[in-house]
Amino acid sequence: MIWRCNEIKNCPGRAHTMQGDIIKSIDNNHVPDVAKIEAKKTINLIKEYATTTVTTTRAILGETSG
Repeated sequence: MIWRCNEIKNCPGRAHTMQGDIIKSIDNNHVPDVAKIEAKKTINLIKEYATTTVTTTRAILGETSG
C-alpha cells in the first residue's frame, strides 16, 4: 500500500507499506505542522471516547481539553 502526504499539494512524501511494515519512504519537502497534528490526535480521541463509552459529550470534551 502507498501512503502519500496530503498536507501540501506538491509534496513528494510517501510511505510504501506491506503487511503493516514500511518498506520504502520518501521524505516530505516541508516541516510538519505540530498544531495540526495535535488537533487531529485530539479529534480522534474524542471520536474514540464517543463511540466506546456512554459518557456525556460535555464530560468527553472536559476530559480531552488541555
